[in-house]
Amino acid sequence: MIAFELIKSRMELAKKMGADYVFDPDELKEKGSSPSEEVLRVTNGQGADLEVEAAGDPVRIFPEMVGSLAIKGKIVQIGRAAERLNMYLEPFLVGGRYFLGSIGHSGHGTFGYVVRLMASGKIDMTKIITSRFNLENAVDGIVELRSREDGKITVKM
Repeated sequence: MIAFELIKSRMELAKKMGADYVFDPDELKEKGSSPSEEVLRVTNGQGADLEVEAAGDPVRIFPEMVGSLAIKGKIVQIGRAAERLNMYLEPFLVGGRYFLGSIGHSGHGTFGYVVRLMASGKIDMTKIITSRFNLENAVDGIVELRSREDGKITVKM
């Protein structure tokens, strides 16, 4: 798994969650590289089989993703974005690539599968919870989220 993140605490969280490589795109740029070049480097030129855009910034991120996508690879868009993305379809046509949208847990019973995976212990999502608040301090939790330093927070009732 290869992750890209700008915030150091979230880079550490990505490693904790199982990422094999974690890069800061700004640091790559300073070194004269790019996210797509790093993906191609660590995959020996093959590209990624699956890429997930979760930041909600596809206008900026999508070209890098297409540039590092393997033949028959898939891009899944889960980040919500306010801007319209203009797509050039040729890389998808000639490479048998896919672009998929997902709205997370809603629709098609997807969330039930995730719950079963968590219940079976096959995935442990507790590591992504970086702060906990009681109900009386829930507003503090919302304020903390603005810093974007946390993974997820929980509020205990």
